[in-house]
Amino acid sequence: MVTEKLNTVSFNILLYVVFSTIYCILKILSDKDTKHWNGIENNGSSEYFNLWYYSLVTQSTVGYGDIYPVSIIAKFIAMIHIMLFVWGNIAIGFK
Repeated sequence: MVTEKLNTVSFNILLYVVFSTIYCILKILSDKDTKHWNGIENNGSSEYFNLWYYSLVTQSTVGYGDIYPVSIIAKFIAMIHIMLFVWGNIAIGFK
């Protein structure tokens, strides 16, 4: 029982960290003119904080809508993030 909960928590933390990092890498590798998300200001390190925030809001299924993907690659990554979260928790046994 304890290991099942630990596995669910570990899975969700790992998923959050991995996709937050992927969003930041996408931002780093993109041109300055490329816009992947609406709602993120272009002012240095707060952009990366906003991407971690976006990842948490997406994964928690709250979805405020203040930051959202606009490019095809960002939408695709967000779709994978959501599918892995939902299907992964079903497979592990969301308890």
